[in-house]
Amino acid sequence: MRFSFLLLLILLAACVPDSTTELPTLAAFESSPTRAAVSTSTPSPIVVPVGTAEDESPLQVVTAEADYVLVTPTNPPSKTPTETETPTATPTYTPQPTRPTTATATATALIPPTRVVPFVTAVVIRSIDVVCDSTWFFILPRPDTCPATLATTSQAVYQEFENGLMIWIQHQDTIYVMYSDFGEPAWESFEDQFDEGMLEIDETWPLPPDDQLFQPRRGFGMLWRSNPAVRARIGWALDEWEVPYSSTVQVAEDDAIFLQDPYNGIVTLLAGQQDWQRYIGDGSPTRLELELIPTLTATPG
Repeated sequence: MRFSFLLLLILLAACVPDSTTELPTLAAFESSPTRAAVSTSTPSPIVVPVGTAEDESPLQVVTAEADYVLVTPTNPPSKTPTETETPTATPTYTPQPTRPTTATATATALIPPTRVVPFVTAVVIRSIDVVCDSTWFFILPRPDTCPATLATTSQAVYQEFENGLMIWIQHQDTIYVMYSDFGEPAWESFEDQFDEGMLEIDETWPLPPDDQLFQPRRGFGMLWRSNPAVRARIGWALDEWEVPYSSTVQVAEDDAIFLQDPYNGIVTLLAGQQDWQRYIGDGSPTRLELELIPTLTATPG
């Protein structure tokens, strides 16, 4: 900028005409007149102020009167940190191995305390759907025929022998003898001849061959001693005393007789004394529960 201003002054000076003339020199003066000096002073430079960051003033905050108070929200105070519980390992109890226990198999009879007699294969009664006027007192086995009589319940006595069993039914006053020797007839029935007051046992009778065998008592004993054929086929009693219980009896249309034993089993005496069956548990027909204790099963002779 200074250079431009100086150049402008030079141009102005060049354009001024030279109007001076020579004048006579006076002796009295020591020097000749000269042209008036032209001012050649250089103007001072113009300084334009430039704002700097230090010269800037902060912005003023303008406030205005109002009917409300402006509240500047502030951050809530920081939460005081709490101690965090550090989980600690809990000791775990490890059980020590124990010596394995070996179970000892024991023979369990389904119908205690009955004795075992030889097994005989019996004819299985197959049930069919029959509509009857009356119902049977048992569910299994289901006979093919309908009941001829209503079920009758009375006192009864039960006893097992070497080769069969006897059941006395009070309301019939009858002793039923079931054999398991494969002879004929398979079962028989006899009128009970025993009366109260008679001798229950004959002390003069020969002793049994084994101390685990016994002479039957009361009505069973009277029939056993007085009937050699029955005694020879059925053998000695397996218990000293008979088992009293309450039995239900029902007869089918084909004359089969159904007796309840002391263990909720069903003894079926087929018509014609041709065979008899004993139903235990699920209705499977067996003479006795020999399949439970096979080691004690006698071989039929």
